[in-house]
Amino acid sequence: MFKKSNLLSTLLAVVVSTSSIAASASQFTINFDLLSSGANANLDQVAIDNGVSFASGHLVDTVDADFNVTGQHWAAYSIADDNVDPSIFVQNSANLGWGAAPSGVNALDARFDQVLVQFANPTQLSSFSFNLDSSSYGNPQASNVLFLDKDGNIIFTSNDYFQSTTTSFNQSFASSLTVSAVVLTSGKLYDNLTVAAVPEPETYAMLLAGLGLLGFVSRRRNNEQV
Repeated sequence: MFKKSNLLSTLLAVVVSTSSIAASASQFTINFDLLSSGANANLDQVAIDNGVSFASGHLVDTVDADFNVTGQHWAAYSIADDNVDPSIFVQNSANLGWGAAPSGVNALDARFDQVLVQFANPTQLSSFSFNLDSSSYGNPQASNVLFLDKDGNIIFTSNDYFQSTTTSFNQSFASSLTVSAVVLTSGKLYDNLTVAAVPEPETYAMLLAGLGLLGFVSRRRNNEQV
């Protein structure tokens, strides 16, 4: 028969494990340093584990049922567009003469193409940040970061920053913003992409359920010992 002490230990382990999952899932950083310079950014294991992918982004027309153009939205570029490889790569920026990558080795190469940072599922962001390579190169005009919904429409635009002088970027949200993709402006190499997200409600539910069971078993055990 399963002893109560063993049950209590098991429940405690479940609660601790769930708490750990909630903490680790809420924030992660992608620095690309485990890849070889020139590798496809989509091979980064941290990105894979967290459902993040990278693609060349471009604006396409939004049309209504009568094929009238009603606006534009962002979409991932595909090889079918003009038979050119749309992959996004990581590079050792120091070897390119663009200054050292803040993480030490590699950075995301967006020198010639804007990059879509895509989430496998809509994600409630509390903040999004990155570092820029330590060079004065970059788009001389003001840049900003665009946050997109599931249809590629812009739902938030960051304040302007200049790639030639900015070393780090951080956008925090007073209340979480549900985002499906982020557009990084071309003209620079990006590093230490850090995503802070609100954990899924199911994670909190599991944690509260575990705590409730743990409290119930503990109270029952104490009552039996009286």
